[in-house]
Amino acid sequence: MIIRIEKAAGVPITRQILDQIRTHCASGALRPGDQLPSVCELGGDK
Repeated sequence: MIIRIEKAAGVPITRQILDQIRTHCASGALRPGDQLPSVCELGGDK
């Protein structure tokens, strides 16, 4: 699962993550039991 964070978007990062997770759930791309990306993966440290 890919979550894109736009620092210059003017939208809080937490809101961006929440909205994208909701979208992935609604589309079926994220199903019960699937793992979410780690903080390091979201931050690009991996």
